[in-house]
Amino acid sequence: MFKTFAIVVPCFNEETRFPVEHWQKILAAHRGILWIFVDDGSTDGTSGLLRELESKGNVYVLTLQPNCGKGNAVRRGLIQALVTNPELKVLGFLDSDGAFSIVDIGHLIDIADMRMIRSRENSIDAVLSSRVALSGRSIQRSQSRHYIGRIIATLLTHKWIDSPYDTQSGFKLFRNTISFRESLKLAFSTKWFVDIELLTRIAIANNGRLLIWEEPLMSWNEVSGSKLKATKLFSIGKEFITARKQVKLFLSERQKNNGLD
Repeated sequence: MFKTFAIVVPCFNEETRFPVEHWQKILAAHRGILWIFVDDGSTDGTSGLLRELESKGNVYVLTLQPNCGKGNAVRRGLIQALVTNPELKVLGFLDSDGAFSIVDIGHLIDIADMRMIRSRENSIDAVLSSRVALSGRSIQRSQSRHYIGRIIATLLTHKWIDSPYDTQSGFKLFRNTISFRESLKLAFSTKWFVDIELLTRIAIANNGRLLIWEEPLMSWNEVSGSKLKATKLFSIGKEFITARKQVKLFLSERQKNNGLD
């Protein structure tokens, strides 16, 4: 029985860019973690790749049909993890494309262990990876996507004074609390801003309280083949409005309960 960590890895048509050897090393380094790979309605050879990993012993493959989108694939995976063991201490999700280094994955897991499990006071709600191009770090991102992401994040989190810098980074860990479980009860309303939707749901369920630890990555390498296309801009705009309303609801709840605003 896996007692402490579960991490969900959403996958959709990843056959041509799924780094099998990279994942084999990650699984070998973290045998005590339950890894749930969600095959979200793939129509290529993704399922076969995941079934090969499942033989490693600490992997569970959840197959969904039809495709429900990354955010709700993550949600279904997190729910499956809680069904496997409701007493898990930390749950999270990680992108499947290999952009995150094995060193950074281990580092964030260690931080979550220290600040969510071993800390007796003021345990935080979430540990988030952050792609900040600090001196001595190797963060390889296209400039256009970086600047677009910064503009969207700034507008989306307006007046949220302690909001995370990198709202879209694909590795996040959450403490298993009542408010976290409450946040999973309903399907997510957005695909592109599910990270914000999940964080604000946790905060609202916790009467406006949300404590986040954001950790800069040592390295990150953007992987080609992203499914974000220019034709999706209209949908992203509509979802931005939905996500911004959710942020405002959270800020209102926080102010009402005399928290930060």
